[in-house]
Amino acid sequence: MPDYPPNPYSQSSAYDNGGPKRAYQELKHSGFGIVSFLLSLVSGLGMVVLIVAAVVMESENLPDDSPQLMLLGFGVIGIGLMELFAAIFGFVALFQPDRKKIFAILGLVFSVGAILLFGGLVILGLMVGG
Repeated sequence: MPDYPPNPYSQSSAYDNGGPKRAYQELKHSGFGIVSFLLSLVSGLGMVVLIVAAVVMESENLPDDSPQLMLLGFGVIGIGLMELFAAIFGFVALFQPDRKKIFAILGLVFSVGAILLFGGLVILGLMVGG
């Protein structure tokens, strides 16, 4: 038989089912946000490695159809896709209810920043080399 009126000092009260106590619960991090953050970091580091490799290969004057340059091109495409997926996961994580948003924001900012930076480098390379 429930207490009437409800005792506000008891362990279980009428507010246990999603009432005011829910506002004080610690929110969990979003899984999509963590994946977005980690993907953006890994692909950002991979992009730096690929840029350094491209500079080294340019100094060796390799022919345009060399396997090393083709592998570098596939790596660039793979890193670009990783950045795109990181941005998508970050965007999805922003709209998850009852989750912390910090990793989603960081992953989205890093991945979009890397995509814009890489796009700028491509445009600069086409302007200089073309």
